[in-house]
Amino acid sequence: MKRNPDHKDQVDEEFDRLLSRSMSEAAARQEAFQPSISRYKKCRYDLETCTIKFYGLFRSVTFPIVPIATIVPSVQEWMDVGVGERCDAGAGETTIRAY
Repeated sequence: MKRNPDHKDQVDEEFDRLLSRSMSEAAARQEAFQPSISRYKKCRYDLETCTIKFYGLFRSVTFPIVPIATIVPSVQEWMDVGVGERCDAGAGETTIRAY
């Protein structure tokens, strides 16, 4: 989001609060999730099935994901991915529970 540096109103302030809460929650969830994947050395994501698979020496584990963007290597740019384009509507609920 590009902002006008000379403008700040209630919408901007509420957005800032929401962003701060969201980033804090994401960091806490990632910290809680990290131990469940720390033993795996490799991972691979699959946009067709909306999953990420972590690989270890004798094990693997797969989690559902909700893709929000992916990189296009040929042009080195990010492409937004809508959940509805690749995944069913319930993918977000499943992913939240995976944490």
